[in-house]
Amino acid sequence: ILPGLEKTYVLSVTVLPYCATGMDTIDASVHAAADGSDVYDYSAGANKAAWLVQSAASISYVNGSLSPSVVSAGQNQAYSVGMLNSGQAPVILEVTETYLTFTDGAETFTARLGEQAALPGNAKSTISFPAANVPVSMAYGRHGVTVRFYGSENGAPFDTSIVLADSADVVAPADLQYVASSLMPSIVSKNSSVSFSLDLMNAGGAIVDIAPASSFITFTDGANVYTAAVDGERSDQ
Repeated sequence: ILPGLEKTYVLSVTVLPYCATGMDTIDASVHAAADGSDVYDYSAGANKAAWLVQSAASISYVNGSLSPSVVSAGQNQAYSVGMLNSGQAPVILEVTETYLTFTDGAETFTARLGEQAALPGNAKSTISFPAANVPVSMAYGRHGVTVRFYGSENGAPFDTSIVLADSADVVAPADLQYVASSLMPSIVSKNSSVSFSLDLMNAGGAIVDIAPASSFITFTDGANVYTAAVDGERSDQ
């Protein structure tokens, strides 16, 4: 180091697993040679620094938090999972390398994080993955789900994959079909007030939740249109 100049040295430090947590004072000593003579500085003195030593991040899945638990093949589906970080150190997750995935051995569903998220220390967090396509040819049934968490923990790389205790249930898409001759009544009078009923069969594997405000029956003679909204009074068989 030339007289009057400063130089930064970068050293790697290993924080041992059994190191006590809390504030630690960081000191330094230097041994150098100047003009053939040894020079020593045994302490940073007033320039001492401090570190906060935290327990390492420890990530686990919150059982039952995978949502949704059932999806249809061919859907664009978003997922969320609950995670617990029982360590003190937070984990900052990287967007493209943190993802949720499952496979039937041939087809694979993968949803990447989409936006930066974190797993704070000593806390539960919900991690959301934006919608991705469930392959239309994916085999129906339950498939094991793996989530990879990639990012940084107090500036150091963090990379772990967790197999969830819950699985993704892939089912055939809903297939609604009218049951022939079930429309009642089939004959009506002009200027009458009529309530209609009909039977539908769901030949698919997915449950359909009917939204009354946007579900209706309608017919027309080309000039006049009759429309009746679903009133919510229906039987599920």
